[in-house]
Amino acid sequence: MSTLRLSWLFFKVGVLNELQYRVNFVVQLFQSAIALTVGLVVLSLVYSHTNELNGWSQSELLCVLGIQILMGGAIKTYIQPNMTRLIDDVREGKLDCFWLVIATCAFWVVNMWHAVELFDGIFATGRFPVGIYPGWLRYSVTFLVPIAFAVTVPAEAVTSRLGWPTLVLAVVFALVLFSFTRWFWRYGLRSYTGASA
Repeated sequence: MSTLRLSWLFFKVGVLNELQYRVNFVVQLFQSAIALTVGLVVLSLVYSHTNELNGWSQSELLCVLGIQILMGGAIKTYIQPNMTRLIDDVREGKLDCFWLVIATCAFWVVNMWHAVELFDGIFATGRFPVGIYPGWLRYSVTFLVPIAFAVTVPAEAVTSRLGWPTLVLAVVFALVLFSFTRWFWRYGLRSYTGASA
């Protein structure tokens, strides 16, 4: 089965699941519209007082906001459902299929729901380029929770602001993070003591 066909299947199943509870679906659409409106209003307010924000024009920051919303949608569509399923499977001792996601801590901590909420809050920092944040926060959302590589770097590429040093750093960091995640996943599997392990 091709990746595109599999993605389309996941999308269809997700839509069908959401449409089972039509009120929830309508509420989620309303929440998304409010989030988009708030983001646009904040941008409008910021740029009513300045022409640029740390070198970013209003149209460039609008691109950052758009990429942040698209990445958030992709995360909520593909990663978050699998992450919550993995957490449940580990907690209930029925880890039958191995979904390679960043939820390995569920091997040691029984209730990981707060991690999903924490991630949502941290991901909101991606609405603005990381360069506008103070040093400690810029470092945190670049290397501890790599929001910069998920949102700011693609926005820099789309707006022709991406330089070679940033691109090389992004590729090297992605490889290091992939290697670490793979090691951590295997380490977690060795510690797993579920019913089917």
